[in-house]
Amino acid sequence: MPKKLKTYLLFGYCLLSWAAACFAQATNGAYTLSQESITSAGGPVTGTYSANTSLGLAIGGKTTNGAYTLINPTGQPASAALPAPNPLTVTGTINDPSATVTVNGVTAAITDSTYTATGVTLPPGPNTLTVIAKDAAGNQASHFVHVYQEIPQHLKTPRFTCPVQGTIDDGQASIVVNGIAATKLSGTYRADVLLKNGVNTLTTLATDVAGNQTSSCVHVYVPLPVQLPALPTIAATPGVTTTLSASLSGTKTKGTSIWINGVEAVAQNDQLTWSVTRSLTEGDNEFTVITKNSSGFSSAAAWRNIIVDNQPPVITFAPGQPPVKTNLNPFPFQGNADDSGSVVKVNNLTTTRTGRGFQIPLNLVFGSNAVRVTATSPNGYVMVPKDYTIILGHMPVIQTVAPGDGTKLFIGTAVSFAISANDADQDPIQYRLLLGANPIGNWQTSATLVWTPAGTQSGLQPVSVEVKDDFGGSNKKDLETYVIHAPVQHP
Repeated sequence: MPKKLKTYLLFGYCLLSWAAACFAQATNGAYTLSQESITSAGGPVTGTYSANTSLGLAIGGKTTNGAYTLINPTGQPASAALPAPNPLTVTGTINDPSATVTVNGVTAAITDSTYTATGVTLPPGPNTLTVIAKDAAGNQASHFVHVYQEIPQHLKTPRFTCPVQGTIDDGQASIVVNGIAATKLSGTYRADVLLKNGVNTLTTLATDVAGNQTSSCVHVYVPLPVQLPALPTIAATPGVTTTLSASLSGTKTKGTSIWINGVEAVAQNDQLTWSVTRSLTEGDNEFTVITKNSSGFSSAAAWRNIIVDNQPPVITFAPGQPPVKTNLNPFPFQGNADDSGSVVKVNNLTTTRTGRGFQIPLNLVFGSNAVRVTATSPNGYVMVPKDYTIILGHMPVIQTVAPGDGTKLFIGTAVSFAISANDADQDPIQYRLLLGANPIGNWQTSATLVWTPAGTQSGLQPVSVEVKDDFGGSNKKDLETYVIHAPVQHP
């Protein structure tokens, strides 16, 4: 039978200086300390005490209200560029000396039943030490522990005050938190304690009138504020050109890289200026430029567009052509050009441009409408006109609904609404019911719609019947119905 692997992790090398028994909501039967999670801006977050991914892991991995990683208001974690701690040496015991052991991916040396992994580095803040042991037969065992690595002492500067709150069953007892006297009200206490960057220990001491004392503590980790790189600058570029390449240059901060359209263009360096050459194509050439620091944090984006104009504009539509028929008037006529600088006209009316898109409300008459699209590029190239025909149709109209307005309906009894509607273009009609603004079922081709009022729907209920075809828009008829209990049938 294969031997069951066992691993043990010694904590002497984990650089944890606080007692592992200090958990939130610890109690000796008299006094309880509770902790609010807090953001790095200093505001309390109430309503939950469970560890989760957005707030981090509790120290020891066993409590739900222990020490939390705090996040800054942008939701980004602490910077990975904090000064790295010295490598750790992690030792433990293993019951199979022939097994292989790794600690956070670092292979450990094994002597008798002791394994030793050197060079295990932990960045400041929350970390997980994971030990994995494998034997020759492929059996595997693992052990892990959550640890918080402290930041260098010179970076432990004050940040903000943390409201420490809890409950107490002795109204005459005195409460101090980290030496600060707490205020008490109706069985609760609160003390505002100054927190520093890094690991903070919050200790509450309660003393009753007889001098009896009890204490409890929690640990809170506050990351250093994230310093985002400064916005890069982009030197002036031509708005319109006929060349097929352009030089992009500008300024940046020391220790950053340049990324253009999501791809690294200039590796991280200490220079304060940058320059690259980029190929251009006909039409718009948009460049979004950011900087990143060694921690991977990004600056805000600078943007530049260069239009290459050597030929007439190209007009496109989604899904490929304007619709042949519509019920909408005015009709929202829209499409795209291959550049944002061309003047696009529809029936000689200048459209509104948004980026490469263009749009215009087009007034139609019933029946066929001739539509001509023209475009002129910034350098004066004129597109061959494109001609289309759009037919303005009619939305279907509701003629009658039975039962009609003011009808009494019974709870639990299905009612069928028979709808008579007409479409002047003889287009197929679709129907649906609404209760207030909420549809009762999907669109259907049947002109008979069924609804069974529920017991929670007694009283005045606004019901609407709606009709449409496939060419846009709909018409609706509103009804007031009264939902009541069915009369009792006496024997």
